Parts: sequence; structure tokens; C-alpha cells
Amino acid sequence: MLLLGVDQDRNTLLHSAEEAVDAPYLSDHYATYIDDAGREVTLRLQRYPGPHRDFIGLEPRFRKAGWMRVGKVGGAVARLMPARELFAETVAALREDPAAVLCDNPACADCQMQRGKIKAARLRTEDFTLAAVLDDPEPDLPAVAAALQAQGIRHVEIGDHLGERLLRLRPAEIQAFGERLQEVGIQVGVFGAGLGRVAPAEDLEYDRHRLEKSLAILPRLGTRCLRMSVLRAPADRATAAPAVVALLQATARAVAEQEAILLIENEPGTFCDTAQHTTEILDAVGSPAVRLALNPAHFAAVGEKPFLQVYYKGRLKRHLQQLYLCDGLWDGTPALPGRGNGEVKELLSILRCRSFSGFLTVRPPTPGRFDAERFREEAERFWHLLENC
Repeated sequence: MLLLGVDQDRNTLLHSAEEAVDAPYLSDHYATYIDDAGREVTLRLQRYPGPHRDFIGLEPRFRKAGWMRVGKVGGAVARLMPARELFAETVAALREDPAAVLCDNPACADCQMQRGKIKAARLRTEDFTLAAVLDDPEPDLPAVAAALQAQGIRHVEIGDHLGERLLRLRPAEIQAFGERLQEVGIQVGVFGAGLGRVAPAEDLEYDRHRLEKSLAILPRLGTRCLRMSVLRAPADRATAAPAVVALLQATARAVAEQEAILLIENEPGTFCDTAQHTTEILDAVGSPAVRLALNPAHFAAVGEKPFLQVYYKGRLKRHLQQLYLCDGLWDGTPALPGRGNGEVKELLSILRCRSFSGFLTVRPPTPGRFDAERFREEAERFWHLLENC
């Protein structure tokens, strides 16, 4: 094969190598044109890559192999390569790394999209579902979808700020929002609206009304999971606990009637702050409709080791339905996953060993506006941990 005055990006042998390894980013593309009779015709291009890839990036590998000869014909640089060896080396590179011919430029939408397809294919080999929190009350859905898809993610948890906004909408508006999510390829896995962040002594009627509205929203968004916090704990925790358990049991019955699942997140300052208190509450409620959304950063913030004390030696594993990929230091300072005291890597590893089939959820520490760059950092840390555990 001779390349004369052009580089490897003009080398169409790449298509054959991608087909040979069944590259995860190959997919059907459609092109529409007007024929000579004025009719609109749509062509289906099967198992098509790209459009942009970075075959240039393999040039050092070809040089190192020793079989590529480089010279000049006039002013044009010439590359002469044996096709068999070129094909075999490209296939080997793609088998070592499916993204071997994709650039690492975060501004290249094509390669980011294709990397996302590789990650989505990788996730299909796992039992868990990877999700991300969407908390922006006015989200730019196409931009959010692009950021999610670049990480192989399709599912979101509706966060408290966005959930609160949805509670104020009419049913038809909520339905329309759910349809817009579907149009950009986003599925709702969990709905949250800040439920439960009140004290037992306060009037709970308003929160009960919000619970009823939240349960009505679930089917319109295509999910069965509702997240809430347990009430804020007063100084006299023991006296107030029975009333809290009774309230949660009533909530569990309402959730079960809807064939839904209530996810309780551990949170400092609530009745589910430590592993012991969380276990006592969940055991006392005694409902299969009530499950745990474990936040490692929150357990670290109350001085507990989330893997060793909470999961391994504790009794919460049987309640677990969701793991937030949140990390932090003992003093509550947020950290990237695997960079704090939350033992996120250890939790991820043991859950994979147990074929955990719930949600692993990326949740950047700053609520509200969707920050694509911060989300990318958090998600990339998850992928680093996944490939190293």
C-alpha cells in the first residue's frame, strides 16, 4: 500500500480492521439526497464509523514495527507498507485498545461520541447500571445528553432542584418533559425532589403532599424508584425514632401500592447518619419496598469507613439498591471518586464480585447547574477505578 502526499487518515484499510474486530462504535448511518427525478432518497450505511478518527496516531507503531518505508517522490512524502502487516498491526492495536484510532481531544464531538459507544459496550458486560444525577432546573438536554453519551451513560437520577421544579408543573408538562428526555436518548432511573428533609416536630402534611405528587410523577418519567432522606434527627433521637419508623412504614405502604421502590440515602444530621442508625431504621421499617442508596462520602463525613465498617462488617448490604460514586475526606470536603476516605474503589470491587444489579450513580458535589467539565472528571475517575479493580 502506497500513500503518496497524504497521511494515514486517508488510508481506507482502517475500515477493514475495524470490521475485523467488530469495533463497538460501528453503527448505522443515514444519508438523504434528492435524485434526478426530484425524489428524496435515504441511504442506510451499515456498520459505519466516524466520521472522524485518528489513524495518524498509529504511525509511530508502524514505524517501530520496521516494515514501513518512508521516502519522497518529488515533493510528496511517500509511505510504502505491506498490506498484510499493516492490517495485522492495526487489528492488534484495536484489540488492545478499542479507542486506538480515536483522538483524545475533548472538543472533538465525533471521537467523544465513539468513545462513548465503546464505554456503553463495556457497561453491557456488567450487571450494574451506570447513571448520573441531573439536577439542573433548566437543563440544556441536547448538551446533557452529549456529555452522558460520551461516558456511555443513558440513565439519570432527577436531582432535588430539578425534581422540585417538576413538582410544580402540570401533569401534561411533566409528560412532555419525559418525552423530551426520551428524544435525546435519556432514561430516568430514579426521581428525587428533596423529600424528607424536615424535622419530626414540623408539620409533615406539606411533605406528605409532595410525596403523593412524586409518586404520580414516576410513571410519567418511566421509573419506579423514588429517593428521599430520612427526617432530620433531634437531640432526643430515641424518643422521636418510633414516630419516624411509623411514618416510613406508612410511606412504604404507599410506595408498594404503586409497585415502586423507595430509596433512602444516608445523610449526616438525619436518622440515617451512621451505619448503626441506618440499619436500625431500615430493619424497623421492614419493607422490601424500602432500599438503601449508599453515599460513601456521607458515611466518611460522620467518621465511618464505608467499605470496612459499613459494608463488610455491617448489615446494610442486604438493603443496598444504589451506590453513589461520591467520595470525600473525613472533614466532609468533597473529593473525586477514589481520592477521599469513602473507599469507593473497594465498594465498587466487592459489588462487582457480588453481581450487584442496582445503580452506580455519578453525582458531582455541586448541586444545581449541570457542569459538563466537572461531570466528565467525576465520570472519568469512575472509569479509571473500574479498569483497575
